[in-house]
Amino acid sequence: MKAALTFLGFAIAAWALWRLLGKQEQNDAEFTRRIAADDRRAKSNLEADARDSQRTKIHSSTTDERS
Repeated sequence: MKAALTFLGFAIAAWALWRLLGKQEQNDAEFTRRIAADDRRAKSNLEADARDSQRTKIHSSTTDERS
């Protein structure tokens, strides 16, 4: 029973902290700008990795055909 109450207490504290930080982040224009820039970089890197992966597959298949 004590463990369940401890877990419930931690869950409530985590939820309250999550809500508080969410409100602060929404009101912070600089933070929002940095998150948006990070999202753009992540998307760009994923697209570049996908292109590189396709090139590697194409190169590997043409190399295999020549062997």
